[in-house]
Amino acid sequence: MDTEELIRKCKAITLDGEEADQIIFKGQMKEKGSRAIAGCLVGKILLARGVNREGLKVALHQAWRTVSDFKIESLGSNIFMFKFSLEADKKRVLNGGPWHFDRAFIVLQEPSGIGSIKKQSFSRASFWIQIHNVPLMCMDASIIRELGSRVGKVEDIGTDAQGECFGEYVRIRVSVNITKPLKKIIVLKQEGEEDIPMPVVYERLPDFCYSCGCIGHQFRGCKEYRDQKKEELPFGPWPKAISLADRTKLNRSRGKGSREHERSKEDAADSESAETSNPVLPSLNPGQQNGPTQNQNNKEDDTTEYGWKWNTWERGVKTSM
Repeated sequence: MDTEELIRKCKAITLDGEEADQIIFKGQMKEKGSRAIAGCLVGKILLARGVNREGLKVALHQAWRTVSDFKIESLGSNIFMFKFSLEADKKRVLNGGPWHFDRAFIVLQEPSGIGSIKKQSFSRASFWIQIHNVPLMCMDASIIRELGSRVGKVEDIGTDAQGECFGEYVRIRVSVNITKPLKKIIVLKQEGEEDIPMPVVYERLPDFCYSCGCIGHQFRGCKEYRDQKKEELPFGPWPKAISLADRTKLNRSRGKGSREHERSKEDAADSESAETSNPVLPSLNPGQQNGPTQNQNNKEDDTTEYGWKWNTWERGVKTSM
């Protein structure tokens, strides 16, 4: 029996002369409660089936890699409480998202109010977004903050070592209302000039609905889906952007592969040189004397060819209007 059903049944019971026990929550009681949840986060996993607590704990221990251990307790309906020993671990997890489990999105937040589970909205999540095709004159921190506010509540702006924002695109961390369709484009208007479309893509974006553009369900289970073909839906995979961390890993992988390729070519050249300068002497049959033979003098150069293969991976980002 879930909590809501239990509450309904208890409220339905009335006995003559019975009064409900009441506790006034204030003062020291409230202070102790605030300290108890200070190191906590609550999270909801947007998955239709139930989530196993132990499986979730193993996955998150591997993903979060906290300095100190943390506890996980189930609160029902795929809602979990995460208790951290260190405030630094808590902040790193909260700011390091978004996080996924079994391809499902985890909505993480600090408990609001008194911590009543029923009143936790789980309606917002933070993402690093990329806005492309931004004119150079708009790559100013104050203008970028204004652009980001069209997507959600701005939390941070990506800058270089000098605090500037120039680049192929601008990066902004925003808190997004996941109950509404993802913003996919911002249009910059100018007097007497053509409008400039600026596509918006999201780093580490989980699976979302291609029909309504909301996170938390797939298009086949969406009330707005009308049996269209997948390619006819208004959304697709293109709002998913490769993150800065993944891009760095990709560049390192490419650099490592290039260095290995060069070393392989150098080794092959060294081997060819060694075989040319030190030809292999033929083995002697019993009774044969040392010295060159006709077969040796006519021996063809037996150079070994070195083949080399390497694999790389790449996620493409396709923007569409």
